[in-house]
Amino acid sequence: MPPADTSVPVDLSTSLFIGDSRTEGLKEYGGLEEAEFFANSGMSSFNLLSTNLTVKDGSKKTLEELLSQHSYERIYLMLGINELGYPPSSVTKKYASIVDWIHQLQPQARIILEANLHVTKKKSDSDPVYGNGKIDSLNQAIYQMAVEKGCGYIDVNSLFDDGQGNLDSKYSVDNAHIMGKYYTVWAEWLKTQNA
Repeated sequence: MPPADTSVPVDLSTSLFIGDSRTEGLKEYGGLEEAEFFANSGMSSFNLLSTNLTVKDGSKKTLEELLSQHSYERIYLMLGINELGYPPSSVTKKYASIVDWIHQLQPQARIILEANLHVTKKKSDSDPVYGNGKIDSLNQAIYQMAVEKGCGYIDVNSLFDDGQGNLDSKYSVDNAHIMGKYYTVWAEWLKTQNA
């Protein structure tokens, strides 16, 4: 397979981003106004399908309504951080069912699974539920799912890690999210990822 051509930026105007607070940050600060977002800070694979959110056109919709009424070229999915307290097998099973469900509603779309962003070493060391070891295990399961289901997979951690597998504290105030000004860096990086 030839390497992806990164000289032509990926057009995100026909993309949908689904996720939790990190994706919500991308919506608020990333400068991707042309894309559609379905994200909030408590989002998980367990509450995704029952959530109503205000979308780009100002209306409130469920994800099913959004996927039934619009056609997307790319659908980015970043979920899992809010589920780290659950048994990993139940999280993976639910996540896989969501990927299959999205594919049924949007068979023409390229589904791209995103690795979950690490937390800082301070957060990882002090909170075993949200430790980077658990995040890495989850990301590995998501990667395997992408391979098995023919989805794309991207990992933004290379942009913000400290070289030791932790979110670099210089990018974060709360040890779990990047600061607003760095979401544009993430957005520009996305445009180079032809996953």
